[in-house]
Amino acid sequence: MSGLGLTWGALKSTYNLRMDNFEPDPRADCAIYFGRDDVLQRITEEIRSSFSQAICPKIVVQGGWGYGKTHTLYHLSYLLSNSATCVYVPLPDIDPHDDLVSGFYAFLIGAMTSNGLLENIVRTAREKGVLAKYVEEPTLFNALDGMIVSSFTRREAYKNWLMGKEISATDQKDTNLPKRIDLLRPDACIAVLRCLGNMFLDRLGLMGKRSMLFFLIDEAHRLERISLRNKSKYYGEWYTAFKELIHDAFPVSMVFGVGYSVGQPGAFQIDLLQYPEIASRMGARWIQLAPIPVPQLEIFVKSVIRYSRDGWDAGTNGFCPPSQTIMKSISAWNDAHSSEPTDIDCYPFTKRAVENILTILPRQVADFRSPRIICKLMNDLAAYSNCLNRQMVTQADIGPVLQRLQQQQVPTPQAQP
Repeated sequence: MSGLGLTWGALKSTYNLRMDNFEPDPRADCAIYFGRDDVLQRITEEIRSSFSQAICPKIVVQGGWGYGKTHTLYHLSYLLSNSATCVYVPLPDIDPHDDLVSGFYAFLIGAMTSNGLLENIVRTAREKGVLAKYVEEPTLFNALDGMIVSSFTRREAYKNWLMGKEISATDQKDTNLPKRIDLLRPDACIAVLRCLGNMFLDRLGLMGKRSMLFFLIDEAHRLERISLRNKSKYYGEWYTAFKELIHDAFPVSMVFGVGYSVGQPGAFQIDLLQYPEIASRMGARWIQLAPIPVPQLEIFVKSVIRYSRDGWDAGTNGFCPPSQTIMKSISAWNDAHSSEPTDIDCYPFTKRAVENILTILPRQVADFRSPRIICKLMNDLAAYSNCLNRQMVTQADIGPVLQRLQQQQVPTPQAQP
């Protein structure tokens, strides 16, 4: 290893970055969102409009791999932190013959349980003496109530049942519950979601403020597998449930992150979101994430540089000022290389290097302007041995690295694995 001259985290130490590299992490870096003002405005306007109408929005954000769907969902969670309770739910692989509980509901409730949100909202309702107001079904009431007040063992049985898991014969006897929630009645899981949504809307969450329960559902293209063409065993159950879930009157908000294979924007036909009867309930809230628009490329590239190098000040909602070390490095470089200078917006890239990136990217296929590809290109450039040695990315470095990127033969999947 040492013979190769490998240095873990060389980008951060060489260029004095605040972050590890030039590729923001969707979750850790959710406060920032660059180069997509039009998309962000569209989504926030849909949410603002829905809030004004006292309805809970259902929105689809669709785009290719690396276009920023996951970051968009996490950024929405950041923006809504004072007015909604957001729950990020990455949908796993779905089998065409999964039922609604095991293929969808269990992951929504599981995400609420993993951070204690389910227990907290039910405990608040119970302490205020209003739990029965939200749960008409006696068995559901007993399950929610029992999750809070029972002994630890029995409490876990109630929680597992509410999460859609099968409980043992002993637990069934102790809790007086059927083996699984859908055996109580087919729509019992929808009833649980409805009562939780109403609890949040009635100021039981967020320190007494009116709030929406917002599910941010990533990898939602996997719902495509539930369809008549796949002969899904429980298609009718799913379809009936989604007609209710997508309706404006249902008190839970949802944003679905839907991906597609590169170059195949129409690859997925998601009956549960696109069938006319359901699509008409969703309305025009289907938002496309395109590659970074050419006019926004400069803002995106320079913002990624500034953020990775200087960090973000939540108080001012802007970049932190560059450190003295950075300012000295800029000055020293410009003194020694007046023919190819850098500045506060570009370091550790020269101004010409950034100009080259901005000139070359629009000439490539559109997918080269996805946030992920742009950030990986910047990382590859900064990690180029010549750049690390001189502590600067110059115009001359762009060609070799871009050529290497273009020569990568990445197979395009015909379907989501």
